[in-house]
Formats: sequence, C-alpha cells, structure tokens
Amino acid sequence: SFRIDMMMRSESFGQYHISNLLWPQSEQWPRDGEIDWPEANFNSATTSGFMHRQGATSGGDQDQVNTQTALASGWHKWTIEWKAGQSCKFLCDDVQVGPTFTSRVPNTAMRFVLQHGGQFGITQVPGVQGRVFYDWVVLYEGA
Repeated sequence: SFRIDMMMRSESFGQYHISNLLWPQSEQWPRDGEIDWPEANFNSATTSGFMHRQGATSGGDQDQVNTQTALASGWHKWTIEWKAGQSCKFLCDDVQVGPTFTSRVPNTAMRFVLQHGGQFGITQVPGVQGRVFYDWVVLYEGA
C-alpha cells in the first residue's frame, strides 16, 4: 500500500494545469493505469481526481471524483491512498472525496510525478505567470 500527502496551494492563473500523479513504471499507458490527484487548471473553481483503470484500452477508461476546493483557495492537504489491485481513494484536508474505488485498481509498480504544464488543447500565450507552493510532500510505503 502507498499513501502520498501534499500540502500545497497555488495562485490563480490561466493556461496552465496540474496533474500530480502516480505513473506506471512500465510506461504502458493506459493499460497499466494512472492515478491523478489533484488535477485541475490553476484558475479552476473545482479540482478532480482520476483513477485510470488497470487493463484500460483508452484514456477515458477511468473513475473520477470532484471537489469544490480550488487550488488557489489557500493551503490544502491533498492525499492519495492506493493499495495496488485493491483500492484507491482521494482525500482533501483529511476528508474523503467521492467513493473508494475497488474495481480494476492499478496493480503495477508506479512512480510519483509532480506535473505542471499547459492546459490541454490550447496554445499558451507568452507572459502568463503564476506560482505553485509546496510546504511539504510525504510518501508512505506500507501505510
């Protein structure tokens, strides 16, 4: 089992996106799954979490949760709890968001990635700036 806690906040700025994630070490996506939390545009009022399912044949083969907690609304603790092949859940400020997923949970080795990049489907305009702040990130194995 694996748990990741992140204490973070961001400024609200357009054109950019966050997807902090567990990515399959096999590099076989979407087949070996992916777990994203938090995922949102930095200027969005909502934040999502995605569990891309084991054995997927398309990126849309996933479970999703949403919260009205915006990345730019202050400091928040974002947590992923993943038991390979068994369960996956998402928490914000120690409160579970959505259900615990137990079907087709990724069961392959994963690596943790802090991913910040351009919003999907748009061309970025030069000069847009914003900051993302991490107070701490903790990864627990066997949690």
